[in-house]
This record gives sequence, C-alpha cells and structure tokens, in this order.
Amino acid sequence: ISIEVSGKAPGARQLVRIIDRARAEGIRVIFVQPQFDQRAAERIAAAIGGVVIPLDPLAYDYIANMETVAAEIRKAIEP
Repeated sequence: ISIEVSGKAPGARQLVRIIDRARAEGIRVIFVQPQFDQRAAERIAAAIGGVVIPLDPLAYDYIANMETVAAEIRKAIEP
C-alpha cells in the first residue's frame, strides 16, 4: 500500500483509509525510504500494531544493500 497520495504525505482522511486497508489486508510491516519523512508511516504502524523498517535504495554499496533489502523482506513475510 502506498502511503503517499500524489507524492504528498496523506491527510487525515487518507490516513484513516490507509489504516483501514492495512488492517483488512493484515499488513504489519511498513517499508520506508530514510530520505523521506517517516511520520505518517510511524502513525500507521502504531495504529495497526506494526513496525516501520527503513530500506535505502540509494545506499552506496549496491550489492550489500540488496542483501539487506532481501533479508528485511524475508523477515517481514516469514510467519
């Protein structure tokens, strides 16, 4: 689920819709880019009992970063 709405942080109504959808779909992990504001993601995670995990697509060491991304996604989808 994308948190941004037209490239902007969601307003109150959009946050409610995102939270409702995340709950309906059983989402518990929100991936964010550290280069962007994480406040909306943190609010959503708190509302759904989830966690926010930063993934940096701009990391200097591409291979190490892809290994980190894969490990974080694996942890997120394992029961």
